[in-house]
Amino acid sequence: MNKQDFILEVQDILLVEESLNEDSVIIIDSMANLLLIAFLDDSFGKTVDSETIGKVNTVSDLIEIVGVENLN
Repeated sequence: MNKQDFILEVQDILLVEESLNEDSVIIIDSMANLLLIAFLDDSFGKTVDSETIGKVNTVSDLIEIVGVENLN
């Protein structure tokens, strides 16, 4: 998955209408928290807990969790 596809997937999970970029500030509710945990596990094999997702403020924070090297 490339970075743009990742950002689009995050946008869909968060039900955000406007386009996101790496610097976009995001708000993650409890449902999005669970969906992001599942997405990161299914797509990247990353095991992340709710507390870690709760500390995410921007799309860039999520990219750090995944590892930029995993986004072609």
